[in-house]
Amino acid sequence: MFISILSLLLVFIITGMCICLIYVRDGELLNISQAHCLVMSLSTIISLTLGTILATLIDYHFFISLLFGLAFGLIIGKPFGSFAIVDGMVSGLMGGIMGVMVPMMVHINQVWSVLFMDIIFIILISINLKLFLLLTGKGKVKRTLQIPQKETKDKSFKGY
Repeated sequence: MFISILSLLLVFIITGMCICLIYVRDGELLNISQAHCLVMSLSTIISLTLGTILATLIDYHFFISLLFGLAFGLIIGKPFGSFAIVDGMVSGLMGGIMGVMVPMMVHINQVWSVLFMDIIFIILISINLKLFLLLTGKGKVKRTLQIPQKETKDKSFKGY
């Protein structure tokens, strides 16, 4: 019980930091497909982990997990438009349902399943944040567009 509450606090703190980072840099993604992947992966990971933790705390009632999945999908998708909102809510709904089913299908101690989901959560969130920082140009690798210039033999030629 104590491990589940600590895990729930950890998930809420990391999720809050991710949401703050997304809202600060919301217009810096290059296109909608990048935003779509980011919203889908974050809302699924968050709701899957919350579903697993809440299943151990409130005896496998999936309704609360579904509400958290829908809420986080809405919050994460809001800066990117209506398509991202719908995608985030559906992904959160799916992750919430699957999160409640994880402890039922894996026949190990509930503490171990919560700790395992926390480790997976931290790894996947860090990968997503690194990808987000690289896509917005704030990471170590920056993409530059280099256009080769052709030189003409005639210097009086000004172009078209």
